Amino acid sequence: MIEINLLRGFSAEGLDGGESTLNSTFATAQKVVFDEKDLVLKLVILIIPVLALYGYEFYDEGIGANTLKAKQKQVERLTIELAGFGKQVAEVRKIKEEKNRLTSRIDTIKEISKERLSNAKALDALHDIVPPQAWLKNLSIENGKVKIVGEATEDLVVSQLLRNLDESIYFKDVKLLSSTEVRKAGGSYKAFSIDCTLGQ
Repeated sequence: MIEINLLRGFSAEGLDGGESTLNSTFATAQKVVFDEKDLVLKLVILIIPVLALYGYEFYDEGIGANTLKAKQKQVERLTIELAGFGKQVAEVRKIKEEKNRLTSRIDTIKEISKERLSNAKALDALHDIVPPQAWLKNLSIENGKVKIVGEATEDLVVSQLLRNLDESIYFKDVKLLSSTEVRKAGGSYKAFSIDCTLGQ
């Protein structure tokens, strides 16, 4: 900047001291102008971060609000899905209970079938076990226990029946409970009672 002093030597007091007064007035005016620019620049520098922070918070709040709304919708959707799963869980529990009930029935039927098969095999084996001179009057099978009541022509036939039962795989723990002689007009015979257990 070029300064030209046209009023050299002029002042209100006279020609001699005018230059210094004018220069100081001009410098003061220039300093005031620079001070105002500097002040405005400082204010702008202070205000910009505040405005940026406010804008960021406003933007962040908008994003946060949108995120919160999205999360709330997701929670609502998951709650509805969970309620649907609750119905399915109840149905699965019912199915499991029904399955357990049916499994129990099937196991009972298998046990009964196994017992009946064992009983049938034992009865079929009796056909070959009982000697021709003996006959059965009563046969009961209950819980694997077998009770045989019958008659035979003599003690040797009863002994043969006990031996045959003991050797069979279908009977075990064979015991003679009683053997008594019964007399009738035409002769006598042996009445016997045998206890045993089913083998297989």
